[in-house]
Amino acid sequence: MKEKDEFSTLIRITSQDAMKVANEARNNADASTYRMAVRTIFAGAEGILWYAKNLARAAAAQSPGSYSTLEIAALGDEAYVVAENGTVKKKANFIPMVTSIRLVSKLMARGQMSNADFDWSAGALSTIRQAVAVRNRLTHPKSGVDLLVTEEEFHLVFSAWGEILAFALNTALEADKRLGTGMFPLNQAIPRTASDEAVID
Repeated sequence: MKEKDEFSTLIRITSQDAMKVANEARNNADASTYRMAVRTIFAGAEGILWYAKNLARAAAAQSPGSYSTLEIAALGDEAYVVAENGTVKKKANFIPMVTSIRLVSKLMARGQMSNADFDWSAGALSTIRQAVAVRNRLTHPKSGVDLLVTEEEFHLVFSAWGEILAFALNTALEADKRLGTGMFPLNQAIPRTASDEAVID
């Protein structure tokens, strides 16, 4: 099935890339390889987050009575503007990574059909926020110092990768139950690394 192949290929390649750059960073232990690791890991994280949001959108669209039009549009990073002539147009809507993760988790936990884990601890969300801050500093440097990445920051980013990967797999598990695509080979939730108390809305 096309969806199954796309998802497995995306997970496989991004995971292989993340492990390769992580091993290089551990072996070389310098700012240059840490920078490359952060960039590569986040490229993969952005890809699987995008895919998770699309899976969630397809699953939510199956139950239109449970989700608002705005919620489904948000999963597609969409917003709407009305031109002066009265024409409604779609426009891209940037949603920060942590906000996107919480959106998907909240919507997929609604009417949940699988045992996927959509609870988030304060520690796990903080790890991702801090990792995003490191990535943002590298992609929008204001000085040479902004390009220096420490071993601690590298480990932070790698931990965030684990959280995001588990989140994507749990989203796929729930979407698979709702859509019946057979794309997900497991039937159990993927445990995340954080053990802090769960965040409750």
